[in-house]
Amino acid sequence: MYTMTHITIHVQSYCLGKPTTIHVILPTIMNPIENPGRISFKGPFRTLYFLHGAQDDPEDVMARTRIGDYAMENNIAVVLPEGNNAFYLDQVPGFGYESFITDELIEATRELLPLSPKREDTFIGGYSMGGYGAVRASLLHPEKFAACISLSGALEIKRTAYFVRALTPLIPEQLREPKALPGSEYDLFHLLRGIKASEDAGSSENEKPVSYPSFYFACGSDDPFISQTKAFLEAAADSPLRTECHFTPGGHDFPYWDAALSEVMQWLNTI
Repeated sequence: MYTMTHITIHVQSYCLGKPTTIHVILPTIMNPIENPGRISFKGPFRTLYFLHGAQDDPEDVMARTRIGDYAMENNIAVVLPEGNNAFYLDQVPGFGYESFITDELIEATRELLPLSPKREDTFIGGYSMGGYGAVRASLLHPEKFAACISLSGALEIKRTAYFVRALTPLIPEQLREPKALPGSEYDLFHLLRGIKASEDAGSSENEKPVSYPSFYFACGSDDPFISQTKAFLEAAADSPLRTECHFTPGGHDFPYWDAALSEVMQWLNTI
């Protein structure tokens, strides 16, 4: 019998310079007849690091979606870190959320839990702000992830920064001047142009191209962020990125993300 184990880890983070909480979902095997009162984990697990959106937290994801059920059905572990409203950036000055996600979190959870250490078993994803964080982490650290998922991603950071100006006291310093964002390290389109340029230069010098994750984009047809996903896909059309996209009815809300997560988990088992 398969069930779900929810583990909450409270840890002092070096990158964040403060304590943080990590939520982990592990598929669990129970055999009440042969091993009454005992559970086991059939790891090492393929693992999805899933990043929440602005003004949410991991508990919102677990309470408002069936991510635990999908993890259990597809035998994938899910790690849900706290991101506050930091857009998963290393804040200047402030907390190092990018470094925490891409360095500290992955290594720490692999040491503590039965998670696979292999790149091909390691995925990152998120919705809204978390979609932005996941795509940026994958473009900057492609060696760490085999797949990246963006659900309703806030992929055009200048437009997003204007959109969240009401949250100015809560967002990173880097995003408080939207006009300065295009062409910066926070601009995913700028990063994509850099990838294209590097790929062209590498090809001419007979260098081995960088292996980027497989990308899965999904957005609701009634979501105001859908234009951002479409624009990024258009920009990525002649890049080395492998992309898959799904536009289905829905808005920028948990009912849509719940349905999308069910599809995402099944897709991860195909790559």
